[in-house]
Amino acid sequence: RAATALRAQLLQAQKDLAAITAKKATADEDTAVARKLADKYQPMIIKAEKDKRDSDFHFQSFAHLTHQADELQNRADALLARADTTDGLIQSTQGNLKTKRKEFEHYKNRAQTEMAISLQAEDKEAALRKEAREARQRAAGLADEARRLRALAQKGVNNVMEATEEPANAGE
Repeated sequence: RAATALRAQLLQAQKDLAAITAKKATADEDTAVARKLADKYQPMIIKAEKDKRDSDFHFQSFAHLTHQADELQNRADALLARADTTDGLIQSTQGNLKTKRKEFEHYKNRAQTEMAISLQAEDKEAALRKEAREARQRAAGLADEARRLRALAQKGVNNVMEATEEPANAGE
């Protein structure tokens, strides 16, 4: 029984192997055909990819040029609107100059005012520094005087203490 079952499995495995071998031959033929087609169409595929890249590049250039053309058209429209008449251009220039003169005068006056304030502040700073130096000198003098007076007072206290000790020592 076991031998019969094994023999049946062996026969089935041989049939499966024969079927796989037949399929492999077909697959090898299909692979060979696919390789031939790939070799045949590879130059066309490469050319198509190159053409696509070129097309993308040209479209990008076209979009960039279109954007530049739009900008130039807008600038041209603005210039034409501004230069419709010579009088309009002259008035525009005069208005600009008038505004710039006002701004110049404003900043000139402001600079002069700030310069005066700055000079006054520097003078005041110098005076305050001088007063501070003088105050430090007076304080140092007063501190020296206080030290001298403290020393003198201490000397007086010492003299009084010595004088009070001598009669006490004499009485003993």
